[in-house]
Parts: sequence; structure tokens; C-alpha cells
Amino acid sequence: MPIRGFSRVRTTGAGARVALVAPSGPLKDRNDVDTALATSRSLGWETTVGEHVLARYSYFAAPDADRIADFNAALRDDSVDAIWCLRGGYGVMRILEHLDYDAARRHPKPIMGYSDITGLHAAIGRACEIISYHSPNARTPLTPFARESFERAMIHGVDSCGAA
Repeated sequence: MPIRGFSRVRTTGAGARVALVAPSGPLKDRNDVDTALATSRSLGWETTVGEHVLARYSYFAAPDADRIADFNAALRDDSVDAIWCLRGGYGVMRILEHLDYDAARRHPKPIMGYSDITGLHAAIGRACEIISYHSPNARTPLTPFARESFERAMIHGVDSCGAA
């Protein structure tokens, strides 16, 4: 059931193009990206990876300007169907005022992730009335239960808890 006032975002089925970004904390190493790529591909998604996802700046994935650039590039790219955050941590609050909310309104796309990514869900939801998904982060290997729930919500567009 659509949420009143919120844009209905299409599901991200096979062939969808998903941008992997790191708007918060740093990744451990390239293996985090490889895990995210393998999971995305196993879901039938094409992927693009933010330019700065492997950078590290103090306890952030990259300097604020680079994290903003990657996230805004995904928002502005009309070929991107969804944005999947590689990890949470800390740092999203520092970039919220610089997000391209107009681009998000022009081409609504789901944003996926949790932890610090909740700040993105709240900001995009409030400013753009776009539905986003509190979901596993992209670098996290999916358990069978999590994968089934994630597929139900993101690919099939049905209740992630199993109700028809």
C-alpha cells in the first residue's frame, strides 16, 4: 500500500542499475566492494561504484566533498535505478545539506542501507517524499533469511515479512 504523499518508487528487478556508494564510514578494504558487487550481481543487478568508495579520511569513507560528489552523481544519473550504501558508521549528517534534492525529485530512486544511512532515509523522505529502504548495507553478506526478505521488498515489491 503506497504511503500517502510519497512517490511510488519502482522495484529494482533484474537488469536494474544500482549505484554503490559510501556516504558514511570507511570500508575495511577492497573485499567489502567485492562482496557488494557479488551480491548485486546475484540479484541480477548491474552496478556502478562511486569513485571514492575506497578512500579513507579519518573515520569517514572520504572527505565530505568526495562523499557528496559520489552520492550526487548517483542521484543525477538517470541510468541509475537505485542507490545502495556500502556501510553505515558516521558521517551522513555532515553531507545532508549538500545533497542534490532536486535531482532526487526529478528521478526518484530507492536508497538502501541502515545505521547512519537512516539520516539519508529521513532527509530524502522529508525533502522529496521518496520511499527508501532500511535494509542491509551492500558490503554485508546476506543470510538466506535476509536475502529472501530483501528480494521480496526490492525486487518483487511485496511485503518483506512474507505476507501476501
